[in-house]
Amino acid sequence: MTGDRAVSFAQASGRSARIVAALTVAATTLILSPQPARAVEPYAGVYSNLNASALAIGTAGKEVGLFYNAYAGGGASRPDTVTVTIDLITIYKLNVRLKAATPGCTTTGMAITCTKRSDAVGDPDGDLELVFTPTTDAKVGDVGQVRVTTSAPGVDKEESTYRLAIAESGPDLRARRFKAESTPGGTVTFRPQFRNAGDRTAETLILYLGGDTFATYTDRFANCHYNPDPAFFGAVCVLRGVGVPVGGTVRTTAPLTVKVGDDVPGRTFAYYNAEVLEDNTGIVGWWDSWPKGNGSDLRFEGVDASVARDVDYADTQGNIAISTPPNPSDVAAIGATGSGSVGGTLKLRVGMTNKGPGYINGIGDSQGSDPDDPYNAGFRVTFPSGVQVTAVDENEYCRGLVDGKPDGSFNEPGRTAYHCIEWALGVGETYTVEFTVKITGPVGTAGTVVAHGGSSDPVPANNTAAVTVTAGGGNGGGGGGGGGLPITGANVALVSGAGAVLLAVGAGLFVAARRRRSVFVAD
Repeated sequence: MTGDRAVSFAQASGRSARIVAALTVAATTLILSPQPARAVEPYAGVYSNLNASALAIGTAGKEVGLFYNAYAGGGASRPDTVTVTIDLITIYKLNVRLKAATPGCTTTGMAITCTKRSDAVGDPDGDLELVFTPTTDAKVGDVGQVRVTTSAPGVDKEESTYRLAIAESGPDLRARRFKAESTPGGTVTFRPQFRNAGDRTAETLILYLGGDTFATYTDRFANCHYNPDPAFFGAVCVLRGVGVPVGGTVRTTAPLTVKVGDDVPGRTFAYYNAEVLEDNTGIVGWWDSWPKGNGSDLRFEGVDASVARDVDYADTQGNIAISTPPNPSDVAAIGATGSGSVGGTLKLRVGMTNKGPGYINGIGDSQGSDPDDPYNAGFRVTFPSGVQVTAVDENEYCRGLVDGKPDGSFNEPGRTAYHCIEWALGVGETYTVEFTVKITGPVGTAGTVVAHGGSSDPVPANNTAAVTVTAGGGNGGGGGGGGGLPITGANVALVSGAGAVLLAVGAGLFVAARRRRSVFVAD
């Protein structure tokens, strides 16, 4: 295409790594949880996160959100209060101040110190608003540093050094974050908003829209391209002439709508992210083959001015954290029946099905790292006497149980009871595990499979199913399978709602492996 400029992250902007990093950092402060661990000991600690990586050499002041808090798990108690200290003695090439007087904060010549309750609800843009400027001797290419110490009673303190590169003149957009409430199947609306903390105007924007698969944008704007794959929502909008002035703020002229999935497990999120281009002519990108929407154009309220690139892509993403009431999950146990001769072996497949309406999102849940949390999708199976387990599928996560408690083994034969965990399970999905068993003698009364998972269960009567083995005389093999009938009665599993509390333990612990979540990352 003669005269057109092909735009890609690798060539036109050269910033794919930074944008992907920005998505990761932003999501870290939105939905953080530790990865599933095989042995959970009580733990507690503190964290901080400064949502920026650069500032323009000529900025009159860049506003940056600092997040900090305490966390706990494995049965430990979270500290009641948490304190953050910003060291003003060792700070390098930067000046920093509080944006405004903040309750719980004091400033001296040595430090800014702030204390808050750990259960306080923070602003989506940060627990503290700091304003950074380069020092008079700073020059382009320098890397400013600021040390932040986070502490709380009874836990180890955390010391973090954050680095902000001193960048050449340019725009520096900061996206606003939002919190919203909805119901399963409901909608939320918001207006994306950017503030330019740089020293030059941002003219042309490439806007990216995406999020969790429980949250989907419903608008179809004429100047946006939409991913044709319905399983993975994503949109790219080319916005010319936005003109975000230095120190100015722009937002969309109309609200955007996000549809929340019927099976949302209790929270979800959407996001928007902007890239600034140096000019607005001949823009062609990898998204060009995606179809455009058939509605009106998406527009921002802005002012035309000189153009340049954004100097910091760590804070150009705005997240919309959406909370919903707990969505129950009807988990149904799957038992098994088998028969054979004494000394023979047979295979028994047992498990569970999530009949909905809520998706069981164990990996993403704040307590998802605790195998004993009943929110996680899983089941406990007990085999009848006279039956010995000789093999467990090695690809599963089944802990051996002794007197109802884990004995530290995983997928090992010889136990009479096991706790198997799938963590996350979608509506209509089934999780089963195959056990190979040997009939060692007369078989006792039927064993049980007890399923658990989700915030609550509307039909507890089907949580338990039977494991029935019939033994005949002599030696030989036998047949077995799944499909045992449910045992009616009260649910004997621990089915209780796990609190949907955002547990932030730093970017290194962010879990992006949730099976149903397909975050659209432009790369």
